Amino acid sequence: LLADKLPRDGKDCVLVRVVLEGKKNGIARRVQYQIVDHGDAAQGLTAMMRLTSYPISVIAQMMSAGEITGKGAIPQERCVPAEKFIGELRARSIGIEITEL
Repeated sequence: LLADKLPRDGKDCVLVRVVLEGKKNGIARRVQYQIVDHGDAAQGLTAMMRLTSYPISVIAQMMSAGEITGKGAIPQERCVPAEKFIGELRARSIGIEITEL
């Protein structure tokens, strides 16, 4: 399906979509997070470079600032402050759309 929309000779692009379903305070919710990134040609960074290095860098900086205190193998969603993390990615021009479905 993507072959028609994203030709191989087209502009560099990374697509991410995560849909979460569950309950919060007993109320059913469905939330979608979506990123469409085309990289930054002016800085010589591909979308894949940005979406692999920026999140890791943000988390390392949060750890060094004491904002992440968990030790060991902990899933990111349990130890990384989500709002701060998303804000830091947005500050680096990573557009994240959050939609309540």
